[in-house]
Amino acid sequence: MPLVRKLALKISTEVVIWASPGSKEWAEGLAREVAFIESDWAALRWSLGSIRVLFDRREVPLASLDEVAAQFQKFTQRFIYSAFGLWFPIFRGPQSVFMLFRPKSEIAQLGSALIVFASISGLIFWLVERRRLKQQTTDEVLDNVLACALRYRAALKRVCSAIWIPALAFTSFWTGCMLEDGGIPSPPPYRTTYIVIRTTYIVVGICYVLALRIVQRVFQRRIERLDVLLAEKSGALSMDGVD
Repeated sequence: MPLVRKLALKISTEVVIWASPGSKEWAEGLAREVAFIESDWAALRWSLGSIRVLFDRREVPLASLDEVAAQFQKFTQRFIYSAFGLWFPIFRGPQSVFMLFRPKSEIAQLGSALIVFASISGLIFWLVERRRLKQQTTDEVLDNVLACALRYRAALKRVCSAIWIPALAFTSFWTGCMLEDGGIPSPPPYRTTYIVIRTTYIVVGICYVLALRIVQRVFQRRIERLDVLLAEKSGALSMDGVD
């Protein structure tokens, strides 16, 4: 088998392995097409094009409302422990409070103030949503399929609409980190290091906001799937009432 064909098959196989659960069938379909492409270079181009599947992060959709309780609990646990990565500004906040009262430039003080703002806003967001989710995942709610689905949908909708809060908190945090040093040092070696570090802050901040956008789309797909299942459940109940 030619080397180019082997490479095309290898790329397609890796795409299938690393594809998200909801995109597995798509990746497998693209991988099967490689075997039917006569030209080796065309097969390679096809396999390289299939890499786009890796950027479409999808979950396996809910098959029925019976799976909602388990997914709602998993969503609650992940949110409580991850908090959209807000632990970084939350734990950095107390240090920046002390930095506010140290003699330094106005730019550095502004940076410390932004970090403190990010810490407070992130902590409030996490505590409020944590309390709500814990109240909504009681045994009584989880045992009632319809009530659980409605509570889960409401939680997803609320987090989707409030996702700008962690985005704002992290933007303030990264901006504050860049400003807290108070300017670019004059010696050339340190200047290069400063630029590299600040560029890293900007890239990480942009990636975080983009990741939040992806999470928002994932939650929106869950809401749409829940709407379909709830509509089916409502139709089934209506039919039972007629019978």
